Amino acid sequence: MKNYYIGIDIGTTNIKSVLFDRSFNQVFASSIPNETIYPQDGWCEQNMNEVFNKTILSLKNLTNDAGVDVKDIKAIGISGQGEGAWLVDQNGNPVRNAIIWSDTRASSVINKIDHDLIKALACETGSEPQPGNMSMILKWLSDNEPETLAKASYSVFAKDWIRFGLTGRMDLELSDVGTSIINLKTQSLSDLVFEQLHLNACSSLFPQIKNSTEIAGKITDDVARRTGLSAETVVVMGGVDVSCAALGLGACEEGDVFSILGTTCCTGVISKVPDIKGEGLRCIPNVVSESFIDLIATLSGTPNLDWAIENLSCPKDFKEIEALISSVSVGAGGVWYHPYIGGERAPFLNTNARASFFGISQGTTQAHLLRAVFEGISYTIKDALQGHPKGEFIYLAGGGSNSKSWLQIIADMTDRTVIVPGDKEISAKGAAMLAGIAVGDLTDIHDDKYFNLDEKIEPIQANVIAYERLYSFYKEFRIKANDLWNLRADIRRGH
Repeated sequence: MKNYYIGIDIGTTNIKSVLFDRSFNQVFASSIPNETIYPQDGWCEQNMNEVFNKTILSLKNLTNDAGVDVKDIKAIGISGQGEGAWLVDQNGNPVRNAIIWSDTRASSVINKIDHDLIKALACETGSEPQPGNMSMILKWLSDNEPETLAKASYSVFAKDWIRFGLTGRMDLELSDVGTSIINLKTQSLSDLVFEQLHLNACSSLFPQIKNSTEIAGKITDDVARRTGLSAETVVVMGGVDVSCAALGLGACEEGDVFSILGTTCCTGVISKVPDIKGEGLRCIPNVVSESFIDLIATLSGTPNLDWAIENLSCPKDFKEIEALISSVSVGAGGVWYHPYIGGERAPFLNTNARASFFGISQGTTQAHLLRAVFEGISYTIKDALQGHPKGEFIYLAGGGSNSKSWLQIIADMTDRTVIVPGDKEISAKGAAMLAGIAVGDLTDIHDDKYFNLDEKIEPIQANVIAYERLYSFYKEFRIKANDLWNLRADIRRGH
């Protein structure tokens, strides 16, 4: 009998159901676009029922088209977008649209919290408060939509909502709750968070917290009917997307570094003890037991490239873009780009931060500007690794990992060998591996046979030296720009 595992990835832009064999090679993938709703400037929501129905559709497409016997599909693991607040009433129905991780309405809450409490919350939870945190969203709802909280019986995360729909069991999972509502060391709900934010009434909204590899239960008969899966298929707790991605990449050992080049540029370091090293750093429980991830999840990701390609009259063909950035040497002809196109949350928090070019001259070309954008995003990765011991490798994934020129820039800027996996759906793969662990089929996550290597890119030492000097200017500029960003915001508001 063949064994297969499904990894579901509840992403912000796509919902994916991916089938893996027992060596965790990808067999089939089904993807359904996900939709974000923007009711007001800075508000980001998703329709909870639509997200679940699209998950069901992705599973149905998989069972219809993958060409395997559904009885051989042994277990499902779920990876999901982190943070946000997905509120459910006593009948298992959504109370309102989910407020997702990218929503910034709770900035007003954070702005009212004094510095000492900010630091106390960071030491307690492992993360400085950010607008997309569940705790901050609940505080905003308490102040602005108390009727919403009055209707809620549960506050969970994206993957928990999907797992509830699949199994009928409502639970929380450790890697997700580690962002803002637990004491990181005891890994239990934080009294300090709820007392200091005057949210004691909300502490009853949280169901039991379970580990990533625990079995939640079997799918319901209704889900089996709607998807074509066997009613004997078990569902595993799963994990937050970034932690599942680390597992899917093979970043499992203490000191391993990874970066995901996507909408956010998310860089993580695996550690054995929880630690807070500086502004913007987050430390969350890892899906791999008895470990943590020191995480810098910047907002400075690929939307910068989308903007540049659209507005700098760049070619749409990526080979032509590669040729352009390769035609310009390190430093982009003296042009720096600070990639804060949507504000920033790490390694510093300033929602007023904005992107800018610096150093444009008469000799500046389209190629210089484009390379400066690629370098600017790469500087945020270097920023993220400050304070961590020098390592040998960095695992890279995400849409940006398809650009060899960009990978070389990152290798040179971090002075690390870039490792690119052959697998593309790494969060789904990590979730599927959790399923394999839960049912006892996967016992050694360090075995190289489970990880496909696409390529390695070595740093060029002359470029490493050049980027060290250029980075010093990049960092100094962003520090001095902070007051100007705030002044700009005041002017825009008419102050």
